[in-house]
Amino acid sequence: MSNFAGWFLVALILILALQYLASAPAPAHIRDWGRRTFPCQALLGPALYLGILGFNLGMTFLIGETRLEWAGVFIFLPFLTWLGLKHLPGSGQVW
Repeated sequence: MSNFAGWFLVALILILALQYLASAPAPAHIRDWGRRTFPCQALLGPALYLGILGFNLGMTFLIGETRLEWAGVFIFLPFLTWLGLKHLPGSGQVW
């Protein structure tokens, strides 16, 4: 329980700090520093998530925990199936 309490405290502090930083307006001369736009920019978050998922499943396979790996696959499989069906041709959805 102390581990979870510690992670909760760390998360709470980080969330409060990031909310404070996000709410403070940046000066106009540095507002756009480091900001670039490029195609498919909205896919960065999902790509990061899929990369972490793939790494975790790969490491689980490499250490020989096949039951844990299959549990992870079956937890993620319904979402992946839904996403694939939603974006099939003829479903009316556009990327």
